[in-house]
This record gives sequence, structure tokens and C-alpha cells, in this order.
Amino acid sequence: MSALNQDDLADKPATIPTLMFKLLMAVAFAVALLAMVQMPPGMPVATVAVGGAENAGLLAAQIVATADAEVAKKLVVEREGRRQKVLESDAEVSAQFGKKKG
Repeated sequence: MSALNQDDLADKPATIPTLMFKLLMAVAFAVALLAMVQMPPGMPVATVAVGGAENAGLLAAQIVATADAEVAKKLVVEREGRRQKVLESDAEVSAQFGKKKG
């Protein structure tokens, strides 16, 4: 696994955010981590968890949503759907095991 450096990004438009989500192997972990967090000034990098492709997609959608109202609306709907799923799961667990009162 090779590290990404500034030369790799030289031909990319400056407006494209750098999102890195690599499948990190144990041996390459430190090198890959340093490649992500030590980009030079002017090359901001957003990182997500290993195996976090879903979160990377949501982060990209948030970035796009800052300039696209339709994407922003869809993101709000997606977030509300996720919120509802969490509330439903909480209700199921609470019903099954009872809420602890503290």
C-alpha cells in the first residue's frame, strides 16, 4: 500500500475534497495513518473509520449539501429515517428488558 502524497493530487481540481477511507492492514496501518493526517497545508483531509464507507458517503453528501439544496433535503430525510430507526430499536430493547431507573 503506497502513501498518497501531494503529487498524486496535483492534477485534481482544487475544489474536490480529499476523502480517504483505506482498508488498513496491520503492517501498513502506521504508514497509511501518517499519510492521511500529515498532508501539507492547503490539502485538508477528512478521515473515517476503517470499514466506514457508509459514513464516508454521508460525509461526502454533507459536503455536497452545502452547495446543493436538493442533496441537503435528502440528507435531512436520511438523518430523520436513521433517527426513527434508533428510537424504534430503543423501544424494542426497553420493552424486552425494561428500562432501568436511576
